[in-house]
Amino acid sequence: MRFLFLFLIPVFTLHGSPDPGLTELEKKTVESGNIAVRLERDESSTTGKFLIVGYVNAPVDDIWTLITTKARHSELYPEVKKHEITDINGNVEEHYYVFDYPWPFDDRWLVTHLIKDKSKYQITWVRKDGTIKESKGSWSFISVGPKKTLIVYRVQIDPGISVLPDWFIRWGTGYAAPKVILRIREVLKAN
Repeated sequence: MRFLFLFLIPVFTLHGSPDPGLTELEKKTVESGNIAVRLERDESSTTGKFLIVGYVNAPVDDIWTLITTKARHSELYPEVKKHEITDINGNVEEHYYVFDYPWPFDDRWLVTHLIKDKSKYQITWVRKDGTIKESKGSWSFISVGPKKTLIVYRVQIDPGISVLPDWFIRWGTGYAAPKVILRIREVLKAN
């Protein structure tokens, strides 16, 4: 997989918008138009907590529609080989994913319990089953103007790989994690 780090939650203030508890350097990164990525990792385990924050120059409703439209997921998540919504009950859904992990790792699969709350522009999920040992997180989409949205993506993940090599962690943090927001920007710009 090109690693999929999915979903988010907000907290404080970047120029009047909720701030997910960013450091001063991270705030400057986001304000300059870049994407802030933070990884908190316990060296004794393979679980990582990611915080990914950035602005997208689009109305919050456009972003919500893009993220919640299954037919658009292949544009946003090319590392997902298979995605099925296996159950829907109102705003609660069950999703099945197969992720294309990079060599030398085998693909991983995951079933999530996902809740969409459009009134808060928030999506949360938690792992139900899968070869990915842990996955929980959230997306939050915060309107900061008619055509500007702050995206906050949080995920806690244990990919189910007994030893995570440093190159894999660097790749996930430096390359794959920012793609979560970069792809949203790219897809919306192309339309």
